[in-house]
Amino acid sequence: MKADFVLLSSNIFTSCNRKRINGGIAISNDTIAVIGSKEEILNYIDEDTQVYDFQDQMIVPGFIDAHIHYLVSALWEKGKILFIEGESEKKCVEAARKLSKDADKDQWIITQGWYLPKWKPSILPTKSSLDKVFGDQPVCMQSADGHTLWINSEGLRRLKLNKDSIPPKGGGYERDETGELTGILYETAALAATGIIMDFEKEILKEAFINF
Repeated sequence: MKADFVLLSSNIFTSCNRKRINGGIAISNDTIAVIGSKEEILNYIDEDTQVYDFQDQMIVPGFIDAHIHYLVSALWEKGKILFIEGESEKKCVEAARKLSKDADKDQWIITQGWYLPKWKPSILPTKSSLDKVFGDQPVCMQSADGHTLWINSEGLRRLKLNKDSIPPKGGGYERDETGELTGILYETAALAATGIIMDFEKEILKEAFINF
């Protein structure tokens, strides 16, 4: 069988595993016939085959996802958001301290990546651990899925959130036994706060979107 189209590249990612292929993709009747080395792909080429050599440009499957976190990813790429995964509350705080040592004291420190199910023990963090390190600098640590925020006392103050605050419908504020906010915001409450925290200048947002 000869291919209608052949795509060549030294950087093909199929998503079947983490490896990249140096070779090509043969397509016949709008269907991928084979993905393999360039030597293999040569067997699918004749005088009617259209060959496109993308050299080292990456070729990937047509990812279709209606749910993406484009803004966070774009701002992370621009350095406005720090990626901190961490294995515990202590490790996340320590990583944030190291990565943000030169941060402007008047600006929010924003991170993304912590994920409670991976922590041992799996106990929600609180503003207390952040307060001990960052004092009066606002800090927002967003969970990996973006549904939860972990914020220090200064951050809550700037968001004008306190013991008497009522979360928006569909969201929540974690509280301690006295009713005080612990610094954890859920769902729509987190989303509302994110809109304020990530209110960067239009030029910064524009550049992040365009260049991502």
